[in-house]
Amino acid sequence: MKKTEQEIRDEFRPEASRRVTESLVVAKVAEQEKIAADEAEVNAEIEKMVQGAGDRAEDLRKMFGTGTARHVVEDRLVAGKTVRFLVGVAESSHSKREEKEETS
Repeated sequence: MKKTEQEIRDEFRPEASRRVTESLVVAKVAEQEKIAADEAEVNAEIEKMVQGAGDRAEDLRKMFGTGTARHVVEDRLVAGKTVRFLVGVAESSHSKREEKEETS
């Protein structure tokens, strides 16, 4: 059965909406908590990405070294740090709740 463009859009809309919402929330938390990736972290991540690229490593290094591609790497690092921060907050909150329940 062939789907129309609109049917495909309708099918993917909920997941796309969820992803956009998650991205916006993570970005806002990163901003409020001043979570950032410094230049050394970005450079290290780029080096991880180009490992195993062989002859193309230098081209990839240049591509990810400036502009939009570098910002994508930085944004990904910040998102990862932010998610780890949120997991830590959630785990801490959960532990405190369990301790409170045990003492009650």
